[in-house]
Amino acid sequence: MSELTDRILSKLDHEDREAIKKKFDVLETQVKKIDKIIEGSPICTKIIDLDRKLKYMSCGGVNALKIPDITVYYGKPYPPQGFPKLIHDLYDEHFPLALKGEATSFECPIPDMEGHEEWYMTNFIPIYDDSGENLEFILASSANITVRKRMEEEIVTSQRRMMQAEKMVAVGQLGARIAHEVNNPIGIILLFAQAMEKRLVAGDPMQLPVSSIVREALRCRDLVQEMLIIAREGQTQFKKIDLNEIMKASVEILKPRALQRDVSVIQEPARDLPEHHGNRTQIQQVFLNLGANAIDATPKGGKITMRTLSNGGDMACFEIADNGSGIPVEDRRKIFDPFYTTKDTGKGIGLGLSLAYKVVRMHDGNIVVHERDGGGTVMRVELSTKIPAAAE
Repeated sequence: MSELTDRILSKLDHEDREAIKKKFDVLETQVKKIDKIIEGSPICTKIIDLDRKLKYMSCGGVNALKIPDITVYYGKPYPPQGFPKLIHDLYDEHFPLALKGEATSFECPIPDMEGHEEWYMTNFIPIYDDSGENLEFILASSANITVRKRMEEEIVTSQRRMMQAEKMVAVGQLGARIAHEVNNPIGIILLFAQAMEKRLVAGDPMQLPVSSIVREALRCRDLVQEMLIIAREGQTQFKKIDLNEIMKASVEILKPRALQRDVSVIQEPARDLPEHHGNRTQIQQVFLNLGANAIDATPKGGKITMRTLSNGGDMACFEIADNGSGIPVEDRRKIFDPFYTTKDTGKGIGLGLSLAYKVVRMHDGNIVVHERDGGGTVMRVELSTKIPAAAE
């Protein structure tokens, strides 16, 4: 108890003094318990005054944010300078609501003093004085929800992959049926059309329609082959492959397409790539499909970059980057869906990326899509250096 309390108690008779002292002792014990609970909790508890200045932060917050001396922030606006703009914007949005008496909350990643980010859910609770009429301060509590967010992301990713797998199975079954029915007629049409094309002399009026038949028949044949690849499960042969060699061969095939669109293709092969097992034909198809997409997305005079790289562990990767207009965020989850395309009618049916995704998943890999600094898109293919499960 304080000196003032002792002085007050000394003026009371013995019974009153003992009764009040017991109440003080009980109250002091409760305060210590509450202090232990708050200071021992991993939850970051903050007291923020009505001018949005920090008055107190619990040990849970100080330790989580790795703040050497929290007292230097007391009496100053919160969040402090240096915190990401997103956090300042969320406080700007929610703090005024708390000042109006509303309990409000938000979720966002918050970095510690070393730059490491964790996800937190922050609740604002208005605290009133004893009269219940005057707002005294805002109690802000931030709980770490990183594990929950990761679990949610894993669930969403798993659900997306399951849906993608179901779609691919359906497309594969349909493709297998169509392919067997269409392959023979296409082969016959292509055989006779190519024979006619060889016999025609330059300037013959039949040259354009016959070459058009050959071109479209080849396109149909390629489409059938893509649908057959999607249909196949467990029929892939895996051998040692060289990603640099596959990339070089793919660039040679893509050169005419790139020249036609006045797009330059740059290769950046990595040294000392880890040994990798896969199906060469299928991995080359991934290079070709992603490369063709990148060329089509790049404006005239632009460039695409193909590079191989290693993460120094059990992953071998390759990237294909363009400087086109990029892929809108709302489209990124749909680009691997069968028959989804943003190209103009007649310029694509939306199977190229679906096929690439299917092949990469068969190789126990993943395709990551992100924006390129300065504009454009980067397709990063990550392949495990371990022998894929489909090969065992």
